[in-house]
Amino acid sequence: MSTGAVEPASPAAPVFGRRQASRRIGLDELAEARGSGRLGDLRARFADAFSIIRHDAADADRTGGRQTAGITALIASGFTRLRVAEADGGIDIPLVDLFALLADLGAADPGVANALRGHLSFIEVLRHQPDVSPEARAHWTAEIVSGRVFGNAQTSAPGAPVTTARRTASGEWVVSGRKYYSSGSLYADYIRASAEDEDGRPVWAIVPTDQPGVERADDWRGFGQRTSASGSTLLSEARVHPLGIIPIDQEVAQHQSFVQLYHLATLSGITREVLDEAIALNVSRPPRKEAFGDHALDVVGSLSVSYVTAQSLVRTAADVLEHANALFLRDGDREPYERLSVYTLANQVAVIETALEATTRLFDAAGASLTDAGKALDRHWRNARTIASHNPVAVKPRLLGDYLVNGRFYGSPFSPFDADGAPSEVPPFRPGE
Repeated sequence: MSTGAVEPASPAAPVFGRRQASRRIGLDELAEARGSGRLGDLRARFADAFSIIRHDAADADRTGGRQTAGITALIASGFTRLRVAEADGGIDIPLVDLFALLADLGAADPGVANALRGHLSFIEVLRHQPDVSPEARAHWTAEIVSGRVFGNAQTSAPGAPVTTARRTASGEWVVSGRKYYSSGSLYADYIRASAEDEDGRPVWAIVPTDQPGVERADDWRGFGQRTSASGSTLLSEARVHPLGIIPIDQEVAQHQSFVQLYHLATLSGITREVLDEAIALNVSRPPRKEAFGDHALDVVGSLSVSYVTAQSLVRTAADVLEHANALFLRDGDREPYERLSVYTLANQVAVIETALEATTRLFDAAGASLTDAGKALDRHWRNARTIASHNPVAVKPRLLGDYLVNGRFYGSPFSPFDADGAPSEVPPFRPGE
């Protein structure tokens, strides 16, 4: 992506008045006081980029267009350097602040937040995965700081064989396979694809996108997250960067928990956005407001409860993940990651249900005028429903119960089930879908 200067789009009009905005923001400031103390300054730093993204969100959703100007503005502002060490040119903040900023981005456009999930999760891999060589860590960190963006390609297309990485006669690595759900790949300078090496070991294969062996299709047809720059990726003997083969440590569940909590931060942002929409409706007094009376205030109040619930769960889960990371980096203790994986399941169920209820309840704030396609309020439910469908929650309460009653741990909710309905003893590794 280009890192040149961006001409800001005209900012979207405030969704509600100054006093109403200050009230909700004041509650947030109280809830978000714990952290680095830099959240206010960082929000000011990213405000122009968020404004561009919010301004273009409804039209981009309607047309399936890309938020290229917004992504470029995020790069220029330093957003894509979050969690990189300060000494390396990054903006190092705790996870609780990162997820708060991701909620801000998710409120502006959750598709853009999802487009950067592979990029920001790669920063976590560089921070926490012990098998990354010092040379690879230094090289990829420098690329991130320079403004390069990393896309995601983990899930093989239906019916496609496993993605393979192999050495050529000249000793170079190449990777071949067909991927789907390649979030952010259409914006990316590099794609980080999951693959198996010649010995069947799982690896990340990092490929530059500007080569004939990489074909990126804009064929995502989901009814939500239409701005996530996703689609299918065809890798045909694609050249892997010399430092681009990174072993995947299947024993460290940090990555899986991080990417799932990332989704929850985005859902928290969507929930906040529908709360703000409901506040705006009450301030502007829409048609037939008198028919609803103070009932509309009940809707605002219930949406506030939904947002505070999602916000609180995400912040608590961020603290738990931070603690597990600290234990692993200090002692090499992996066991907290197992408990974190189970804890994350419970948070997923609660936040997903909360967000889906909130994005539906918004329409109780007024009458049929809210279904006007020009308002595009349906995109909040479509986006939340699509995020929730990435990792379906249907089996998760049962898996939580199995862990608590029987002590059976599984590395992924995608684990196959044996004939007795229990999770398989040997679950497949599914790296951060």
